Amino acid sequence: MNLEELQSFFLSLLEAPEGVARGLAGLSAAGMPAGDLFSAHFRGDERLGALARVDIYANMYFFRLRDVLAEDFPRTRGVLGETAFHNLVTDFLVAHPPSEPSLRWLGRPLPRHLESSPLTSSLPFLPDLARLEWEWLDCFQALDAPALLRSMLAPVPPAEWPELTFCFRPSVRFLSLEFEVEAFFLESSPPARPVRRPHSLVIFRGEDEEPAFFEIDEAARVFYESLASGRPLAEACSEMAGVCEDLDAGGEAARYLSDAFDRELFSPKP
Repeated sequence: MNLEELQSFFLSLLEAPEGVARGLAGLSAAGMPAGDLFSAHFRGDERLGALARVDIYANMYFFRLRDVLAEDFPRTRGVLGETAFHNLVTDFLVAHPPSEPSLRWLGRPLPRHLESSPLTSSLPFLPDLARLEWEWLDCFQALDAPALLRSMLAPVPPAEWPELTFCFRPSVRFLSLEFEVEAFFLESSPPARPVRRPHSLVIFRGEDEEPAFFEIDEAARVFYESLASGRPLAEACSEMAGVCEDLDAGGEAARYLSDAFDRELFSPKP
């Protein structure tokens, strides 16, 4: 085996969900001479056999991944408890083994994975909670960018404003939720069952560089997401008016823009 093949073989043993011995048996059943390859490349001694040595690595590998997910999703872990969270991680890693060199991205598929998990039958808010935790983390670790200030747009003639486009800072996130899971961030003793109420949040980095969020109504969600997609101001107003009837689109757009400038959500265009 060359180095790349040996690394792939070693990883397949580390990721075997039922242990290294069964992993070897599974590879052998699939037609690979796994036993011979293992004997040729892994050694034991009088203290510990080769299989037991690789089992130690496999356990360390799993627990390191579990610890990363526990750090990234502390509230999800708290809701589930240690045993249920451990079992969730086991199922999750079988379905979504690490695919990036950095463990920073390990938990990205977890909210979607939870949507089809049996855990949601008793904890239907769990995918939303994991989603908010991931976006919170993503906001915190996003690249920085300077803020676009009102004064920077002062030279723009009023006639040109309808064609203006805006860039949101890299840390800004828009999130639609079914449950009020932000209670887990805001309250020291959150409710065991968050209220089911569809709503949307904007997540951003505040003045202290820590993530923060605020709730927005449906009109603001449509307006901001339209701007985020690159549409000019006039089109964003039109799209908002089309979705939200009996709305003073111009007046609401001015209010939403003012709020965005107050919170420094925009950045100058590159």
